[in-house]
Amino acid sequence: MKGIGKIAVLQAACLLMTGGAGMLPAEPLTVFAADKTVSGTYNGMTYEDYGTRCMINGFTSELPADLVIPEKIGDMTVEWVGEEAFKGCTKLRSVTIPKTVGYVLEGSFVNCTDLETVTFSERTERVHFFDNPFAGTKWYAAKKAENPLVVADRSVIDGKSCSGAVKVPDGVEEIVTGAFAENTALTGITLPDSLTVIGKEAFRGSGLKEISIPGGVETVEAKAFQSCTALTAASFGEGVKVIEQYAFESCTSLQTVKFPESLQEIRLYAFHQCGKLGSVVLPGRLRTVGAGAFTFCTALQEVTCLNYYTMFAGSKASADVNTDNGVSISNNGEYSKKFTYTGVVKGYADSLPSMYAKNLGIRFQSLGDAPLTGKCAPEMFWAVDGDTLHIEGTGKMDDYGGYDYRHYDSLPEWYYLRNVAPWFMYRDQIKYVVVGAYVEQTSSGAFRDLPVLERVSFMNPKCWPSGSVSNGVNEEGTYYYNGVIAGFNESEAHGFADRNNYRFERLDPPENAYQRGDVTGDGDVSIDDVQNTLKEYTECLSGKAATFSEKETTAADVDESGKVSIEDVQLILKYYTENTVAGKHITWEELMK
Repeated sequence: MKGIGKIAVLQAACLLMTGGAGMLPAEPLTVFAADKTVSGTYNGMTYEDYGTRCMINGFTSELPADLVIPEKIGDMTVEWVGEEAFKGCTKLRSVTIPKTVGYVLEGSFVNCTDLETVTFSERTERVHFFDNPFAGTKWYAAKKAENPLVVADRSVIDGKSCSGAVKVPDGVEEIVTGAFAENTALTGITLPDSLTVIGKEAFRGSGLKEISIPGGVETVEAKAFQSCTALTAASFGEGVKVIEQYAFESCTSLQTVKFPESLQEIRLYAFHQCGKLGSVVLPGRLRTVGAGAFTFCTALQEVTCLNYYTMFAGSKASADVNTDNGVSISNNGEYSKKFTYTGVVKGYADSLPSMYAKNLGIRFQSLGDAPLTGKCAPEMFWAVDGDTLHIEGTGKMDDYGGYDYRHYDSLPEWYYLRNVAPWFMYRDQIKYVVVGAYVEQTSSGAFRDLPVLERVSFMNPKCWPSGSVSNGVNEEGTYYYNGVIAGFNESEAHGFADRNNYRFERLDPPENAYQRGDVTGDGDVSIDDVQNTLKEYTECLSGKAATFSEKETTAADVDESGKVSIEDVQLILKYYTENTVAGKHITWEELMK
């Protein structure tokens, strides 16, 4: 969208917008929304209709000086303040932004020279800002005079006047695009654990010497630290998954980089022209290294790969090694020369990194056979023991697409190994899979194309088995599985087997099933137990026959009165809220004193 270059005078539309049916207003309504789609006006604002949502995208001559943006216009929720929506509106004195607005786009309030009060309604989620939308306002000038680190809601929107070492306060969740860009006086920064977003070009060209990125930042955005020529060290907390393109390009003093185990992608040119970087260790969950990621790294002599399936650009013999689009690693410092790498790549025997080295004539040093264990999520581990794959830990598994090249015969087989599960190398020996009692979800391709797989056992009744299980692809091009899914009765695994027409075998309930309060027999006291007990109580109260089995009745009768009562419902609810919701550790004995 462009800035205000035209003034549209809409007279016919005013018949409906001003409530004067059949009458034109005394004076034409001037609308400041150049080159934008205007669906209607409301209280001096123009908006664009997106069905159940809308965006404020301009203003009219009727805009009040003290503006309260509504949560709704008709049946539409106001979710955006659009690009340059109020740019140059000199009459605006104050604005209140409601909790429904999640995005304030570039230049929304730029050069609103009399704007001195900005209020954000109480909200659970922060506003997402694009650049500094309040530049040229009295509000911004006052905030900057108070502290050169300007924070709006929970975002740093400007730090270009900061100097020396800066501490970003706790609670800040975002550093917006270009917030510290070209600030060479900035030498250090401490980022809070609450931070989740480092915007594009946030520190580009700044004077930072070291950076430690907290694990809450899943993606380091494009060019975030590009051309920070004084930067010597960078480290990443557990939780960072993606380093975007050009993120650290031309950090010519960068010598050490410590990647987290959680890292999954290093994209195009991420560390291009980092001339003092001597060695890197790529972690065990890293899937792809983009073209040019470590090219023109003139001092680089050692790249260690701890994932059997890390895919580099140039992992095929036809890679164009004469351009940095064809390779991920090089020492060359001149574009006119053929890209070469004189160092060593270290990795597991027969791995994709070994293929990369072989195809490009790079020296390869084997780390031995691939490991029999590793991580498949921040708090989840896998291990192959003979013919059995064990998955243990907590949370949701990393997303593995699986080995699927049914419809892509024109591409080589190695191409489809970019996103397979790390145990795929043992696919010809895995007969049994045991998914532990605290795993919440497996991924779509986790157990795909395991040719000798006979049985997958889910020890958590609430574990969600995503995707499919298969031994391979039949002549019709569809997956088939001849084995068994094992789980508890009425568990997620049971439903998964039914939906996919797999054979299902019922596991015996866990040892702690149907103990006090555990009506569902899943080994845990949950809200389901509360609801089932309440239902049983109310149906019996209305004269209907009891439906609970003997085990269920014993579990529900927590006060041991001999029947399911309202007191039992209240006690199970209290046990659940104290232990699960509040995180306390209260025993039944303590609860019933």
